[in-house]
Amino acid sequence: MGRRILFFYQNAPRFLAILLFLPFVASVVIARSRDSSNVAEPSLELSRPVRPWEFLCAVGARAGIFGNESGHVEAWVYPLKLLRDFHLKFHVGGRVLPAETLARTVVVRPESTAIVYSGDTFVVRETFFVPVSEPGAVILMDVDTETPLEIEATFQRDFQLEWPAALGGTYVSWDTGLRAFVLGEEQRKFVGIVGSSTAADPQQEYQTNYSASEGSSFRLGVTQKGRERKVVVVVASMEGRAGAETAYRRLSSTYDELLRQSSDYY
Repeated sequence: MGRRILFFYQNAPRFLAILLFLPFVASVVIARSRDSSNVAEPSLELSRPVRPWEFLCAVGARAGIFGNESGHVEAWVYPLKLLRDFHLKFHVGGRVLPAETLARTVVVRPESTAIVYSGDTFVVRETFFVPVSEPGAVILMDVDTETPLEIEATFQRDFQLEWPAALGGTYVSWDTGLRAFVLGEEQRKFVGIVGSSTAADPQQEYQTNYSASEGSSFRLGVTQKGRERKVVVVVASMEGRAGAETAYRRLSSTYDELLRQSSDYY
């Protein structure tokens, strides 16, 4: 034992030099391997067949989407829950197909979670993405179809603070200029927006003494044939409508850049 201690003591400077040199060698090897290829490094990704009962999420520091792999989700901008049971319907060939019946594959990356839906003549990839530090979420739908296809997004308004806090009376209305539903409350402090730049044909929740509907929906425009991307944005502000509209326009116009930033971040 004494000889071993003496050997280590006498050669300690060499061991220290090796330890200090190893990170440098590793960085050079990595740098050279990157320089030797012009192909971008693949993103971390896991995929498997959908299990409709399994948990699904996409989260950031200020917002989150939570649901299951059937594609039914709820959206939060902390501490506010905006909506629940958000899901898609596909209008194709005169039929309305619930998206959950066509969910085939789930794809998870550090910055997003996606569900791939596959029909006889089309494939739709729905990507749930929450920017790292934005008060909202983006839902991307990449369409590849052989026949005319239109996506309908439907949801139920929740618009309540996290328990045990609560809001007073709340409401929902359609804003034609924003192409979005605006969610609000009596004090006009908390405001949410759910919409898309291509949204049309809104169907709003209602309640009468002879009929009622808790759901609201809008369509995203027809894709005649080929590939096209549709985008739904969900945001909220705790400081009034102006802040919500600013966030809505920012996410609607810069989601590609935000997605790249989140990918680099993770």
